[in-house]
Amino acid sequence: DLIYLRGLVRVLEYLENGGEFEPLYVGKLALKHLPILQELRDRQVLVEPPLRPRFMERPEVGPRLQRVRDGIKLKELIREEVPS
Repeated sequence: DLIYLRGLVRVLEYLENGGEFEPLYVGKLALKHLPILQELRDRQVLVEPPLRPRFMERPEVGPRLQRVRDGIKLKELIREEVPS
């Protein structure tokens, strides 16, 4: 659990520092590999994924992602109400 929590904290920091959300859906990778992935995209070795997760189409996702980019604290993220 601690490893996953560390990873979540790093992802939140990455997004808060202006990182893009979509490249994280390439597959299981470490944040340190994102520059390599970007290089491969620039060289057109990798292409944009043809599908995006369905939840990304929900209208509330954009504002929630913006709150993460604005620096929402982990405690606030956990307590945030999720619409049913």
